[in-house]
Amino acid sequence: GQTVIANSANWADVYSTMLYANLLETTGYFLTSTPHGPILLYEIPQDTEIQIITSADTPFVVGYEALISSKGYPNPQEIVVDSANLELARRLTNITKFIILDQSYGYNALAAAPYAARAKYYVLFADDRNIGDVSDFLAGKRVDDITIFGPVDRGVKTALAQYNPEIINSEVGSRFENNMLIVDKYAEIGSIK
Repeated sequence: GQTVIANSANWADVYSTMLYANLLETTGYFLTSTPHGPILLYEIPQDTEIQIITSADTPFVVGYEALISSKGYPNPQEIVVDSANLELARRLTNITKFIILDQSYGYNALAAAPYAARAKYYVLFADDRNIGDVSDFLAGKRVDDITIFGPVDRGVKTALAQYNPEIINSEVGSRFENNMLIVDKYAEIGSIK
């Protein structure tokens, strides 16, 4: 089997890696501390191919690929990322549906995750700083659906208008209301546990 491990102290990297693993239909793990690095490996069978998504800035374990190799796993592959979100999106060549949200609203990212995973959407974080990169990425992709979830910068809405996105953001803009809206959306595709 194959397994993906997030080696980053940045929640956005961990979130992106777990969604990436889910969309690849494989198992995802994430480190929670430096000592957790070797301990996590006890849970993973020895014949597993491991892909490590390591943050360039905030890794928990430096040299994790070498450590995993030394424990006898078949050639682990480490991908060092500045920002896992867009870099992993580029690797998901068959994903054509995207949920766009502002990563400063972490609770919206969490609310969107079960729906994204189940309906095969990748979540892209977009704000005024990175909307150019996000736009460039989408311009080179087949895009079947874009949903904007929660409040986003005006520049993000403008840049994505050409895709005629569905916008899920309650008038009150409260996280509770938005959470209920995504739950309604989830109910269209599956049972809610």
